[in-house]
Amino acid sequence: MPWKEYKPMDERLKFIARLLEGEKMAPVCREFGISQVTVEFMEMLKRERTYLNQAGALLVPRSSANAASYRSEAMAIQSSMSCSSTRRPSTSS
Repeated sequence: MPWKEYKPMDERLKFIARLLEGEKMAPVCREFGISQVTVEFMEMLKRERTYLNQAGALLVPRSSANAASYRSEAMAIQSSMSCSSTRRPSTSS
């Protein structure tokens, strides 16, 4: 009997499809050998990236060691948005 070849991307798609079909996360995670914490972390990253895309942040590949993280970009955007709404117009004499 020949070995069955598994491709990681195909397995990910099968995993996600089963979750989207409404199967419970615990048994699917057990079958695929993935911890539920890992799945929750992936969902958190997806939500964070979606938020940054909606906020208009420029998402570029992070190949530089000095590049900002997604989290720090989100914090900078939030603080700039909150500061811009509370600024008072300058009065010049």
